Amino acid sequence: MELGYAIGMSDAEVDDLYQAIKLAKGIGRGAKEAFAKIKPKFYKHALKFMSEGEADATWELLSAFQGYGFNRGHATSYGVLATRAAYLRCHHVREFYAALLDVYPEKSRYVAAARGDGLTISAPDVNRSQGGFSPGLREDEILVGLSRVKGLGPVGVRAITGGQPFASYDDFTSRVPKSAVKKPVLERLAGIGAFNSIGVKGDNDDLLEFETLGFTLRKPQAFRGLKFRHVSARGGSGDWTHDGYTRGVEYTPSMHSVSKAFWIPPLTEKKPKLYEIKAGYMGKNTNALLLAVDTNGLAFHIMTPTDKEGNVAILEFLAQKCQGCVVVVDGAIRQPFLTDGPMGFRFYNVAGAYRGEAQLHGADERYVFALNELTRRK
Repeated sequence: MELGYAIGMSDAEVDDLYQAIKLAKGIGRGAKEAFAKIKPKFYKHALKFMSEGEADATWELLSAFQGYGFNRGHATSYGVLATRAAYLRCHHVREFYAALLDVYPEKSRYVAAARGDGLTISAPDVNRSQGGFSPGLREDEILVGLSRVKGLGPVGVRAITGGQPFASYDDFTSRVPKSAVKKPVLERLAGIGAFNSIGVKGDNDDLLEFETLGFTLRKPQAFRGLKFRHVSARGGSGDWTHDGYTRGVEYTPSMHSVSKAFWIPPLTEKKPKLYEIKAGYMGKNTNALLLAVDTNGLAFHIMTPTDKEGNVAILEFLAQKCQGCVVVVDGAIRQPFLTDGPMGFRFYNVAGAYRGEAQLHGADERYVFALNELTRRK
């Protein structure tokens, strides 16, 4: 705005510039068109004070605000926050991640980051857990919060935390009202190990943990003993590069792809759905989404635009015929397609299918053959 005034733009013209910058905030809907209307007015004034080359360079500074402009106050406060967060992550790593997960329990990337920094995420404990994530007894332990348990509402959480500690399972059931913690939730708590400290051992059931917590506490058993082929790094056409197999969750750089293994959980609950067609923000970018679990036990949406009919057919096939199986796919790790939903994995192909050896494990041989055929036709 100061640049606008400096070259002689009127109050109304500078206000137009201000409104264009406001449009650019967030998703930037209409900002490009607004800046296009301002451009000739800018040059009309600017060329009175500077050369055409200088005007071009100045306009480039202004037009950058078609993206997102950060004022100095915001930049400073975020810089301070980032510095403090880095200090806490370095010197108080368990407390840092417990607080982060407590505020953002739906962001599975933070679960992966905590594990990557050497921490263990343990099941909720009716004697030690709070409503949110909290430090455990061991220096490397974080306890899942009780509020993360599917079906356990605020009343149930308060009933449990208010009654701690419990001497036995009978003590728990006698003092926690049935109306606060209903039988299905009680069974979930027992199954995921929330009663381990009072002598009731959990089931170590990956599917139960995933449906109850939204992730698994350890590497899902479906991956154990598997060796994957056709996942090595390789060059592609032009500048495209395949970086090979990854266990991580870091976003894949532009013009790169990776191979990643996923377990397709045989869900028993109605929600979340295993396969669905969803539209993105403002009804745009309709995608097919297949819910899957990676080797970290974290939820992903394997996704493809619905106009890629061959890819859609493959994801539908995996959802219908391959529940409980492990599939290795080539693609790119992306942001969640849905706000605060599972992490995104942009689907390109089934690893090995281009050789007629689709990497599908735990499935009938006829389904492996069918998957190869679907890939060949797409």
